[in-house]
Amino acid sequence: MRIFENQHQKRRVLLIFLLVVSIILFAMMMWNISAVLNNIKKVLLFFTSFYIGFGIAFILNSPLVFMEEKIFFKIKKPKIRRIVSVTVLYIIFSILLVGFMAFIFPDIISNISSFVNNIPTYINNLSTYVNNFVKDRPAINEFYENNRDTIGNYINQAVNLLSGYLSSLLPKLVNMTAQVTNTVVNIFVGIIISIYMLLSKEKLIAQIKKTLYAIFSDEIANKILRVSYITNTKMSQFLSSRLLDTVIITVLCYICMTIFNFPYALLNSLIIGILNIIPFFGSILGAIPPAIIILLVKPSAFIYFIIFIIVLQQVDGNIIGPRLSGKSLGLPAIWIMFAIFLFGGLFGFIGLLIGVPIFAVIYFFVCEAINEGLVRKGKSSKTVDYADPDKKDMI
Repeated sequence: MRIFENQHQKRRVLLIFLLVVSIILFAMMMWNISAVLNNIKKVLLFFTSFYIGFGIAFILNSPLVFMEEKIFFKIKKPKIRRIVSVTVLYIIFSILLVGFMAFIFPDIISNISSFVNNIPTYINNLSTYVNNFVKDRPAINEFYENNRDTIGNYINQAVNLLSGYLSSLLPKLVNMTAQVTNTVVNIFVGIIISIYMLLSKEKLIAQIKKTLYAIFSDEIANKILRVSYITNTKMSQFLSSRLLDTVIITVLCYICMTIFNFPYALLNSLIIGILNIIPFFGSILGAIPPAIIILLVKPSAFIYFIIFIIVLQQVDGNIIGPRLSGKSLGLPAIWIMFAIFLFGGLFGFIGLLIGVPIFAVIYFFVCEAINEGLVRKGKSSKTVDYADPDKKDMI
């Protein structure tokens, strides 16, 4: 006895069965959504070493290409040239990493611990400095006496808020230090994964292309590869320039802060350098914590620090940044700000870091689609042609 009259009926029943099973599974997932999300989180955390490895390989790919093309180009065999370049690159990378963990990281922890433990002393010194400053200036003293209670309340609120935050920072650092072993293991495994990725990156890319052409049509596969190529180009350009800019600014800031005898030069320089990775607002955000630290520790140096930061931002924005960035991402300033707010709000610090190049890719393809649509209609694709005739000079 035949259950199905023809192949079409068989496929239809199978499709209905799969649809019902999918609906049931989806309902079960939504019913236990918290457990599902926890399990997904555990699975994602399991691949932490892979994420680290991919990130290291992605960042070191540009230096690797530079070494192969500019330093070891006389080595004729590509595989030998790749092995030599990767070996030298990772020796340099390992020296920098070990040096940071052995010398810089302990000093950072020591600086933070010292600062947090001495907060009451710094607050008393700041209060004494402010009182002496006000007494020596009659106009300010008169204003202060007339608004003593209001100013006192604002100061107390600010001090309590800052003290609470900084006091909670030290236990977090202690907890982070306790997890160093797990972090070191993930970094070590990630470094090994990144080595394999760089050594065989052409093979990995070829396998990805092979899979795409096997699953999709040639047209769709070519579009996916084009999007991947542009994304990789813009992301590499952005991250490499921002990371190099961060290193230069951190070193320059540390040297200058040491010369000018600003307190906690290493800690403040790292804060300024790391937050400088964020486009537009990074230089401003990075200056706020060091400014507060210097105001508490050495109030007399506060104005000089503000002047130093302004000069440093001008040097970075007008000299260092433009020379490192090379070709622009092709993203207007307003859209850079939009990307920072959007991706920063969705993904936090990682969103602030990668949001601009990702949005630059989206912007590129949207503009390309708009221009192609206009050309098909026989219209101009130049933005300036759509401006008011008397305001075209503003475009």
